Amino acid sequence: MVTTLLAGSHLAQAIDLDLASQDSIVSASRQLAYDTMIYYTGNLTGGTPGLLPPPYYWWETGALMGTMIDYWYYTGDDTYNAVVTQALLWQVGPNLDYMTPNQTKTTGNDDQAFWGMAAMSAAEQQFPDPPAEQPQWLSLAQGVFNTQAARWDTTTCGGGLRWQVFTFNTGYNYKNAISNGCFFNLAARLARYTGNDTYSQWAVKTWDWMESIRLIDENYYVYDGSDDTQNCSKVNRLQFTYNAGALLLGAANMYTYTNKSSMWQERVSGLLNGTDVFFPENNTMVERACEETGKCNVDQHSFKAYLARWMAATTKLAPWTYDAVMAKLGPSAAAAAQQCSGGDNKRTCGLKWSMGDVWDGTFGVGQQMAALEVVQSNLIQQARVPVTNTTGGTSQGNSAAGTTSTTPILSATGATTGGRYRGGTSRAIIFSASSLPSNPTLWPPIFLSILGSPDPHGRQLDGLGGGISSLSKICIVGPSPHPAADVDYTFAAIGVKDSEVDFSSNCGNMTSAVGPFAVDNGMVDVGDRESDVMVRIRNTNTGTFIHARFAVVGGEAAAGGEFEIDGVAGKGGKVHLSFIDPAGSKTGKLLPTGKVVDVFDGVRATCIDAGNPCVFVQAEDMGIEGTILPDGMEACLPLLSKLDSIRRKAAVAMGLCQNEASAPGSIPKIAMVSRPKTHALLSGETIEQEEVDLVVRALSVGQPHRAVPITVAMAIAAAANLKGSTVHGKVSSERVDPEGITLGHPSGEIMVGAKFDEKGHLLQADVFRTARRLMDGLVYWK
Repeated sequence: MVTTLLAGSHLAQAIDLDLASQDSIVSASRQLAYDTMIYYTGNLTGGTPGLLPPPYYWWETGALMGTMIDYWYYTGDDTYNAVVTQALLWQVGPNLDYMTPNQTKTTGNDDQAFWGMAAMSAAEQQFPDPPAEQPQWLSLAQGVFNTQAARWDTTTCGGGLRWQVFTFNTGYNYKNAISNGCFFNLAARLARYTGNDTYSQWAVKTWDWMESIRLIDENYYVYDGSDDTQNCSKVNRLQFTYNAGALLLGAANMYTYTNKSSMWQERVSGLLNGTDVFFPENNTMVERACEETGKCNVDQHSFKAYLARWMAATTKLAPWTYDAVMAKLGPSAAAAAQQCSGGDNKRTCGLKWSMGDVWDGTFGVGQQMAALEVVQSNLIQQARVPVTNTTGGTSQGNSAAGTTSTTPILSATGATTGGRYRGGTSRAIIFSASSLPSNPTLWPPIFLSILGSPDPHGRQLDGLGGGISSLSKICIVGPSPHPAADVDYTFAAIGVKDSEVDFSSNCGNMTSAVGPFAVDNGMVDVGDRESDVMVRIRNTNTGTFIHARFAVVGGEAAAGGEFEIDGVAGKGGKVHLSFIDPAGSKTGKLLPTGKVVDVFDGVRATCIDAGNPCVFVQAEDMGIEGTILPDGMEACLPLLSKLDSIRRKAAVAMGLCQNEASAPGSIPKIAMVSRPKTHALLSGETIEQEEVDLVVRALSVGQPHRAVPITVAMAIAAAANLKGSTVHGKVSSERVDPEGITLGHPSGEIMVGAKFDEKGHLLQADVFRTARRLMDGLVYWK
């Protein structure tokens, strides 16, 4: 049996830890940090900074960066500092408040807060400041606070923050401890750091409200949440470690801010005593709500990390808590180090620390983070007291962060400026980011009203949409802070018959209009040139970089030209799009499931991520002729139903969602492929077998596409290069154009150029489109 005494205890195990030796704790922390960061791929080629691969959600990367800031704070090891800084700055969003438009499907108030608290830790712990031209840690934390204060909701339960930010996300009607606890935590820390009493007032207001609906009871137990449709009359009495931890550190900051008031001292003591429930035996931490039954989900595997983090931090602000805290964190660290004994490396960490050196068989970012935080927290005694702006803090703040824009946002009549553009075979309303509310949570109802959705008749007659998915789109374009891009571009797919506003994917066709819009609106200065220009675009939905080359005339994008694309009448100015390193744009992997072929509903499918996640099945396996036209597909409801079922199962397998019901509407995209065959097009013309390499029929947001989405075409180009894939087996042996693959679609054909390295990795995909401005001016909504 391993002793848990702090003095003189030496544990011979996979993670060797002697709690009496600072060098040993640092060494163990270094090993745990390495094993934790192995999971993070955002700094690798094909990865997106600030995103863990599936099944981890966006918020957990923010939590991970907080852990790695702690690692530097405790050990002085700056190995990961550049990676942490890159991630924290990449995800700030257009208004520098961690509201990233491509994360709306998974953005709760707690999710945003974990990023804000990481920035707050960076300011307090004097983590190296970003370059002067970049947003600063303190201002980012203030931006998160300001956006959340604006969401304080008195329409139900007398106040409080909702769990979810957006009405369309499950959990919008739940007012929970972690969202409000993190808001309290951040407000209290900002009060201490800045000395601004407004933050203190919000902290008091939040605590009082949580007590009023009994999320905090008389024993200082913290319960999970309450349903606002019942006016918070009943409380969900589940207790999670991180709920108590968030409040504990917030209360400790208020204790310091109020000059050690007895009220806040009592609350700190009460909360600390209340954590006893999580240390039932041998002072070893347990996630009581799920660990003992083996039902902790991916998120919950990490919760113990945050209680350890916040308990340790509390001791620097309320030093009288040190002995009580370390009596728990010491034995828990010893137990966690012992549990890190699994996997091929014999040091993979499990969740159940109480099992000693018998690995519980679980693994992941959460388990590693929890072990790292509890071990490194044993270095707290030698750590610096968190600074403030009067005790050495250098991070620059902005008390108005997240609340204003440099351009007037909205007129009182519900109108703003925008442009209507055709891009390829799609059409959209394009807005400058500065012409929309700085808070992206306000965008969905505006977009729905502008396009005329939802419309049960499918016509969008009361808006600017066109009744089909390719004509129901919104783009937002603004200057990019990234050195490799001129503009950032966010895409939103708008439901026609429903209220879905989906930010989870990119639209390749509309990408062709982004460069022209940027030039037409002065975001990219081309002077009076009359030649080709290149605009570097970063798509925020996927993290993909695209280079758009097109002609300009008189300082504006050329609308006229001699280039034709199938599916669009007439000729136009050519736009050459180069998608740079598009593999793994959303999931971090070209093959998100790890297989070339999966089977869903008895049908062979290739799941691939290049430009957008896609699923490809063979038309013959669906019992359908591959040359079927969109109207025929739409009339065949069993076909559409089966394709959607396959798509949803693939979404789960690709790590895009946790269950079929929560699959995003726009990804993965699904398409049927078949061998070339002479057949009729939508125009009545005929396309000959020898004119194409492959025939494709795609769905877009549940509707048969009348051409082919560009990102689907790119993914097909990648899949065609994979032996054994559902696409590879249907491509003609001799290509129409050796530079790429020529696809037949309902309106004609398209050639996608593809460049691969010697290992078959897709380096670049090239397509040619046309685009033009149709109109610009005021756009109204109601």
